[in-house]
Amino acid sequence: MSLLGYLYGLTSERKLAEECRLNLAFMWFLGYDLDEMPPDHSILSKARARFGREVYEQF
Repeated sequence: MSLLGYLYGLTSERKLAEECRLNLAFMWFLGYDLDEMPPDHSILSKARARFGREVYEQF
């Protein structure tokens, strides 16, 4: 998800999560079926908190 956010200039985690739910190309890229829900914005926040902002930004 973070890669998609970077490539499409989505700086908000909430906006990125919304786009991943609404954009079929994003869902396909992430490997989700139409009846599956991708993770919400809190997953990205937890990953950044767990690994640290520097590691998250280097990625």
